[in-house]
Amino acid sequence: MKLPTIFSLTVFVLLLGFTITPA
Repeated sequence: MKLPTIFSLTVFVLLLGFTITPA
């Protein structure tokens, strides 16, 4: 049972966007 790719991508994008976006 591999981890859902969509979920991984979503988390990665969210983390990347949150990091780039000024707090």
